Amino acid sequence: MSAEAVQAQISTAIDALSALEHSAEQRDDHLAFLWEHSPQICWIADHEERVIGISKSWHELTGRPDEEVLGTGWRNFIHSDDSDRYLDALAEARRSGGSYDVRFRGLRQNGEWRWLRTRGYTRVNEEGRTAFIYGFTEDVHEQIKAETKLRSAIERSRLAGLATNDLIYDLDIPTGKISWNASIRDYCSDPAQASLDWWEETIHPADRAQTIASLDAFLHSAEGERWQAEYRMRRLDGAYSHVYERGYVVRGADGCATRMIGAITDLTPRIEAEARVKQLQSELIHVSRLSAMGAMAATLAHELNQPLAAANNWIGVARVLVQRAPEISGQAGDALEEARASIQRAGEIIRRIRAMLSRGGEKREIHDLRDIVDESLRLALLGSGVSGIACHRRLESARVRVDRVQIEQVVLNLVRNGIEAMIDRPRRELVVAVAPRETHAEVRISDSGKGIDPAFENTLFTPFMTSKEEGLGVGLSISRTIVEAHGGKIRAFANPEAGTTFAFTLPLVR
Repeated sequence: MSAEAVQAQISTAIDALSALEHSAEQRDDHLAFLWEHSPQICWIADHEERVIGISKSWHELTGRPDEEVLGTGWRNFIHSDDSDRYLDALAEARRSGGSYDVRFRGLRQNGEWRWLRTRGYTRVNEEGRTAFIYGFTEDVHEQIKAETKLRSAIERSRLAGLATNDLIYDLDIPTGKISWNASIRDYCSDPAQASLDWWEETIHPADRAQTIASLDAFLHSAEGERWQAEYRMRRLDGAYSHVYERGYVVRGADGCATRMIGAITDLTPRIEAEARVKQLQSELIHVSRLSAMGAMAATLAHELNQPLAAANNWIGVARVLVQRAPEISGQAGDALEEARASIQRAGEIIRRIRAMLSRGGEKREIHDLRDIVDESLRLALLGSGVSGIACHRRLESARVRVDRVQIEQVVLNLVRNGIEAMIDRPRRELVVAVAPRETHAEVRISDSGKGIDPAFENTLFTPFMTSKEEGLGVGLSISRTIVEAHGGKIRAFANPEAGTTFAFTLPLVR
């Protein structure tokens, strides 16, 4: 090889070495720049876990000089409650030659403890022993605070779900993925199977189409945030529950629904309780009618005795007439006709009593309120003539949809109250009026009695409150229950001169 060739190779080698040195210097410069400007604390420790180098981020984060962390000084800045956990993670990484990742509280110069996160990486020598440990430490205080708040919110939500029997769900509308709280196990043995399709299948066939169509129409509209529906939903045991669902929808900027959070409440216990209350009310109303009829027993016996005695007398007269003179059969026929009329009168009284005492289910039909009140007065005023009570009727026609027997009971209760209030009064006048208003018909029953006892003025319609020595205190309460169940209102007020007026309203049928 010539001297020129050797010189050329030497020159090439020198150039290559210079390039490597320049590359190493450039790399070191890059690393030094990253070391100084990284927001994380960069550090290096030797095989004895002594810090031999640390970036300036240490001072920026803690406010302390580098000298306090070098060597083993770093241990002084770890919270005592976190120290064992930190050192155990470090020891395990050295033993395995791997890395560790641990969160702990570090002390700042102002005495504040902040949450930090350290990730350390061990570097072993040829003998497999730790030669150096490289690490990065960053401030995660705000992140941990946010995570703590999130966990707290999730826990509150979980506890709220446990505190209620409601089915609570979170539906991702684009994917159809839905998650439920623990109550879903009453309806589905495997919550993972409780998909949107499953929900549709659990709706009672009679309610399914309407419910699904309502939800689809709502989700595809661009307006509104809340959806609600009542339907029947199949439980795990195969029975159907009456449920009420409320959903809150989150919409995107384009108005399309993206998420729906909701709750499904089981109304079955409430519906059963309402049915039981309605049954008890019906029984109490019936007992009240029995009580009213019992109070009128003596009067009814007297009223029935009169037409029956008259009928007996007229039949006796007819027999005598026929026996004495068969030719006067016409007069005998008149006597028998009078007897028939008396018997019909007694039968009519019995019919009214039987109707009042009937215990059939509620049956609402359209009636003329005038006829109902007039019919009720015939029964309520039995025997009132003997007491010297004058009744003035001012009845106008008004069509209402009611249970006839129950409204007759209200009128009977109020009229009998008025009659009892006038027993010891010199003037005994009862005015009963029916008048249609704009949307309601009003019934007024006014007496000239002693008026409302101030001690009972605010408790007139309260159950078992009465000013009567022998009263049960349920008549007015039941009257209010019946009227309000028919969509009306009842009230009482004093008359200008004397006595009391009870008034109640019922919706008109147009």
